Amino acid sequence: MRLTIGAILAGGQSTRMGTDKSSLQLDGRSFLDRARDLLWGVCDEVVVVGGVDPDIKDGGDGPLLAVNALLASGRGSRYLVIPVDQPRLTADVLQALLDADGQRSDDPSLGGLCFADEPLPLVVRACAGPAITAHIAAGQRRLSLASSSSIPLPEAFRPLLANINTPADLAALIGEV
Repeated sequence: MRLTIGAILAGGQSTRMGTDKSSLQLDGRSFLDRARDLLWGVCDEVVVVGGVDPDIKDGGDGPLLAVNALLASGRGSRYLVIPVDQPRLTADVLQALLDADGQRSDDPSLGGLCFADEPLPLVVRACAGPAITAHIAAGQRRLSLASSSSIPLPEAFRPLLANINTPADLAALIGEV
């Protein structure tokens, strides 16, 4: 059984939102608390990468560097990575990724697994660290480089992966609830 660490990426600058997204509220709970509770339902441990009070510093500019810092922490054999700004995520979405990863071989060359055309959420194995480090050393920063494969995105999951990036996105989300 592999140790699965749930990781919340909370280090973005929130320039379009104008405020720290992890502190945004939905139904009286912060986005960060919602993400933390969600991950505790499917992971062995939960950490925050970047942001105001991180468990792991994010390593620099962008989510690929945050994933690299997470892997360098050595906390687990695989990591379920979610952004703080996807408050619609559900345990079903995350479990689908974990189950698909569990069906892959234990080939150490395997990198991350995500839904097609969606870099997050992401399941990434610790063994992907050297490949990610090499991408960063080559000046590449795209988060999609952290994944080596993807699974089809069920249409029902698509709206659950929407990011809340602007005040208008937040207003629309609050209007839905």
